[in-house]
Amino acid sequence: MAWVSWDKMTKSKQDGGLGFRDFESFNDAYLAKLGWRIHNNPSGLLSRVLTGKYCTDTPFLQVAHRSAESHGWRGVLIGRDLMMSNAGWALGNGESINIWSDPWLSHSEQARPMGPAPEQFIHWTVKKLMLPNGTDWNREIIQQVFPHEEARILSLKPSKTDVADKLIWLGTTSGEYTTKSGYLKALELNDTNPIPPTTVEVDWKKGIWNLQTAPKIKLFLWKIFKGALPVGEALAVRNIGSAQTCALCDSNESINHLFLHCDFAYNVWRLAPFSTCIDARGLLDLSTAWLGLCKLTCLPPVGISLGPLAPWILWALWLARNDRIFNNRGTTPEEVITKATAAAHEWL
Repeated sequence: MAWVSWDKMTKSKQDGGLGFRDFESFNDAYLAKLGWRIHNNPSGLLSRVLTGKYCTDTPFLQVAHRSAESHGWRGVLIGRDLMMSNAGWALGNGESINIWSDPWLSHSEQARPMGPAPEQFIHWTVKKLMLPNGTDWNREIIQQVFPHEEARILSLKPSKTDVADKLIWLGTTSGEYTTKSGYLKALELNDTNPIPPTTVEVDWKKGIWNLQTAPKIKLFLWKIFKGALPVGEALAVRNIGSAQTCALCDSNESINHLFLHCDFAYNVWRLAPFSTCIDARGLLDLSTAWLGLCKLTCLPPVGISLGPLAPWILWALWLARNDRIFNNRGTTPEEVITKATAAAHEWL
């Protein structure tokens, strides 16, 4: 059974995924690299052949998709569209930048003037906003056309040597397109399951992947916070099985119940050799309390100082739960905390 969708697993580890490559997005990123080469090297053989056939009337950056185009050219345009989704313009002489449709007001994000374009200005380039010398802004025209963007425009410096405008990639500090940054942008655009603004997630980097603990424990923690453990509550949602109660106390079993609120779990946390006593029932949600649990220090005689004990406690609770279900073998909170401490000590 698939507990986590492929789209979620292809996200980066710091965004809650496992960092698997999404082949469609990766392919689009390479196609965008091809589009970047075509635009920046118009005299190259590849550029001359493709633009000579498909861009006879329209520049490469504006040419539209057509039903009769080849499969290869369709792929090039897919890459071009990805490239343009995060591209901007570095101002030179202003002759190549349309003041309304091109993003030219910022080098950190795609920013265009807001509002509908007046008919008489719709085809203007940035050059039209400059004085005849081509190196200084015409403040009078800017105040007439873009009164709300005046300060932003005046902060940009036109070229003093008539250098051409340059397309830049906003995903890197250098302005040059890279496949890695293009892939991350493609993942963002193809994300069909964005995290709602109100959703509270664990800090994946600090709370899991940077912890000093075993790799199997990190994956186990990832499953916990992704809701990918087959606890009773999750099984009930999928209409699997008839027993959905906690094997350790016969209450409804959820992630928070099993690891925090269960009487058995409460006693395990109470016995943990931390420098402060833990009342697990007072913790409403494991996700929000997790970083605090990982920061708890153990008493010196325990000999665990290089990493947290909390992940091993969760692991030991999970093993005790499974032992009760599949082997009908009971255990005590004392045995669970002893196993967790021994496993952590062995690893650390």
